[in-house]
Amino acid sequence: MNKVGSTDETIFNTIKELESKLKASEQRLEDLTQISTDWFWETDEQMRFTQVSHRYFEITGVPSSNVIGKTRFELVPLEEQQRLPGSWKKHKQDIDARRPFRNFEYGITGVNGLTRYVRINGRPVFTSDGTYKGYVGTGTDETDRIEAQIALEQTQIELLQSEKFASIGQLAAGAAHEINTPIGFLTLNLQTLQEYAADLLRLIDKQHDILELNQLTDNSELSILRDEIDINFLKKDLPELIQQSSDGISKISHIIKGLQEYASPITGHNLHRTTVDVNKLLAKASESILLLCNVKNITLKTNFNQLPLIQGQENQLRQLFTSLLQNAEQSINEHGDIVVSTSISDDKTKVKINIKDSGCGIDSQTINKIFDPFFTTREVGSGTGLGLSMAYGIVQSHKGTITVESEPSVGTVFFLELPIEG
Repeated sequence: MNKVGSTDETIFNTIKELESKLKASEQRLEDLTQISTDWFWETDEQMRFTQVSHRYFEITGVPSSNVIGKTRFELVPLEEQQRLPGSWKKHKQDIDARRPFRNFEYGITGVNGLTRYVRINGRPVFTSDGTYKGYVGTGTDETDRIEAQIALEQTQIELLQSEKFASIGQLAAGAAHEINTPIGFLTLNLQTLQEYAADLLRLIDKQHDILELNQLTDNSELSILRDEIDINFLKKDLPELIQQSSDGISKISHIIKGLQEYASPITGHNLHRTTVDVNKLLAKASESILLLCNVKNITLKTNFNQLPLIQGQENQLRQLFTSLLQNAEQSINEHGDIVVSTSISDDKTKVKINIKDSGCGIDSQTINKIFDPFFTTREVGSGTGLGLSMAYGIVQSHKGTITVESEPSVGTVFFLELPIEG
């Protein structure tokens, strides 16, 4: 009996020792979890979160009740999944195949709608008999790194865009200059041809009157020639042909003028800089589209806050505002709103201009092209596609920024910032 009692006591002590070690291990794990910059997570076999360490909720501000019991695919917005469709497709393939995955990065929505970027690693868990139980893994907050990477990429894009616009501006200026000379010749020659044609037609009419007076119009050779030429059609069509040619030359001249205006903000950065009243220019630009707005039942609203005068090129800024407002008006078929508002930046160094419309909007495939020269969504013959590219060039020449947000069938907002000191 004493031997049995001794054995029971040994077993009891061993159990107590194991329990103590287990508690110590759990405490160390808890301590590591608390001090780690990463977080730990686990899921069940349906990839629903069953456990997520506190660090995740510190970073996102999202309560655990919004996470536990849901899958990653439910928690991440669809637009974020569509932003990197290839990565999400591979992630799902890894999960379906029960494969480990590493360095999977994506954006999650935290408090106040702020995006946090995370990187996760995970591996599947199996029981001793091979039954799949879910995944365990870690997560790391990569927001600072990815936002810095996005900012660097955006800066590189803007730099390339600026260089592209500068090159195209120089090309446009040269092309406009070269084309203007033959256009001038053609315009003068068509004017002269119009005068010559009018004189010849008057002469033909006079000769016909004389021949008829002298009863010579019945001459067979003359009658055959008049029928062959179809003199009546020629007299009608010749002036029309000359007029159509003149109209065509005028359109080409208009395009050339647009090229020159497009090149001007890029090649003449400091040309005629003066103090400019932004609110006043916006008011005049708004007046220029008011008639068209009234015809289409568009409500044009302005919300101008008091602004300081800025250093800038007045004609270019007038052109900038007019172009953006015309674009807003043209995006609305009928019945809609255009809102123009101004304010000053928090640091008092820039003026801010927002131009918002309730028009057709711009899809995600098109929005990155709208500032490209000669890009237009309008029908052929309805525009040269220089309006928004010219606007971009003017903003760049004033060392400002222009961005756009849009949603198809909802509308578009252009955000401009122009430095006060230029």
